Amino acid sequence: MKNYYIYGAGSVAQITYLHFSLSHPDINISGFIVTSRDSNPSKLFGLDVYEYNQFKAFCNTENSFVFVAVQSNIQPLIASGLERAGYSYQCIEFEALILNFYSQLYQEDVVKNKVLASNMHGLGFGGNPKYVIEKLLEKGKGLQLDIVWALQGGVEGNIPDTIRTVEIGTLDFYKELATSRLWISNARMPIAIRKREGQFYLQTWHGGAPGKKVEADIIEHLPQTYICAAQNDSRMADLFLSDSKFYTTLFQRAFWYSGEILEVGLPREDVFWHKEEIKQHIYQILNISEDKKAALYAPTFRDDYSTDGYQIDLSAVVKALENKFGKRFQLLVSKHPENRNIIYPFEGEIDYIDVWHYPDFEEILAASDVLITDYSGCAYDFALSGNPVFLFQSDYEKYAADRGFYLDQGKLPFSRAFSNQQLIENILDFDEKEYKQDVDSFLQGLGVFADGHASDKVADYLVKIIKQ
Repeated sequence: MKNYYIYGAGSVAQITYLHFSLSHPDINISGFIVTSRDSNPSKLFGLDVYEYNQFKAFCNTENSFVFVAVQSNIQPLIASGLERAGYSYQCIEFEALILNFYSQLYQEDVVKNKVLASNMHGLGFGGNPKYVIEKLLEKGKGLQLDIVWALQGGVEGNIPDTIRTVEIGTLDFYKELATSRLWISNARMPIAIRKREGQFYLQTWHGGAPGKKVEADIIEHLPQTYICAAQNDSRMADLFLSDSKFYTTLFQRAFWYSGEILEVGLPREDVFWHKEEIKQHIYQILNISEDKKAALYAPTFRDDYSTDGYQIDLSAVVKALENKFGKRFQLLVSKHPENRNIIYPFEGEIDYIDVWHYPDFEEILAASDVLITDYSGCAYDFALSGNPVFLFQSDYEKYAADRGFYLDQGKLPFSRAFSNQQLIENILDFDEKEYKQDVDSFLQGLGVFADGHASDKVADYLVKIIKQ
C-alpha cells in the first residue's frame, strides 16, 4: 500500500491537499515534507510536517510517493533530490491546479457586503487591518457588513464577537476568499491566491518608514519564491496606503506596483492621538502598576535567525532608565513575528513581560514611555508619540552588509549604541528638548501624512467601493 506525501507547506501544498480531498478521495495523504523547519508549521490539516532528512530516515522508497507542491521555479531542485534518493514523485502542475480549484470556488458569486481581513499572515486582531475594520463597522452600519478575520490555526486573536473567523489554508478560507467583495491585508498574499472580477484588494502593508531596505531594493537577497509571490500580490492590489512622501516614492519604485496610493497616513498610527486611553487599557490587561513607566524592547528579525544582535543587558538598561527619569520602570519585550521561535540571550537577570503574543503591537507601542529597538520600523511609528527611542545596534556591520538602509543611520534623530555600555551612556545623557526638536525636523523631512484620522479616511474610501 502506497503512502502519499506532499512536499511543501505553503499555499500550493494546501490547495493540493484540498484538491485531493475534493476530487481524489482515494489518495490518502499521510503527511507533509519541508526542506527545513524554519517558520514552517509542525502540523498541517492535522497531519505531521516532516523535515526532509527526518522523512528519509523513516520512509522507505518502495511504498512512499511524493507530490511536489511548491512554486514551479523550485520544483526541479526538489525533484532531483527525490530522484537521487530513489523516491517516486510527481510535480504538481501549478497553474492547472489553481485553475481547476478556483473554478469550483467561483460557482458562488461575490458577496457585495463581505470583507475578508488578516494581520501578518493570520495573527490576531491588530495592525492596519484592525483599525480599518473598526472604522468600517462604525461607518458602514447600514451596509450590514459581513466581516471575516483570517487566522492561523491555533491563534485565538481576541476577535470581537461581531466578526466571524476562518482558519487560513482550510477549504472554508478559500471559499471566503473567493466570495468576499473586499480584501484587506498588511502582508504579501501567498503565491496561490487569485483575485476575481468584482473584488477589491487593499494592501495596507506593515512598514511605514525608511528603515532597512525592502522588496526590489534588496532583490539580490530575496528568494525567488518570495519575489514571485510579491509580484503576484502587487498585480492583484487595487490600493496601497502611504504614511509619507518617502513611502509613496518607495512603493512606486520598489514594490512592483503602479496603481493608486492613498496618502492619508496609516490607520494603526492613529493610536498615538489616544495614548492615555490606550495606556490605561494595556496597563490593566498586563497588570502593570500605575506608578510605573513602561520600557519596550522590540528588535526586528534576522534573516539567518542569528541571536548575535540581541546580546543586550536589559537589567542595566532598566536601572539606567530609572536613574535618568526618576521613576520605576516595567520592562516589556516583543519578538518580531518572523523570529518568534528564537530565544533571546539576554545578559543578566531581568524580570519582564513578554508581549509578543498580544494581538495589537501598535497599542503596546502607544502604551510605552520608552522604546529600545535596533533597525525596526517601529521606531518611526513611536516617534509620533514624542517619547524617547534608543537604538541598540551591536551587529550593525553584519546587518548593514546583509540588508542596507535607506537613510544614514547616523543621521536619524535617535541615539545609537553598539555596546551595552554605550547604550547606558546614551540613556543617561538623553536630552528631551533636543530630541523632540530633532524628531519634528526628521518627520517633516519625510513628508509624514499622519494626523490621527487615517482610519476615518480609509474607511470612507472603502464604503464608497462597497456601495458601488
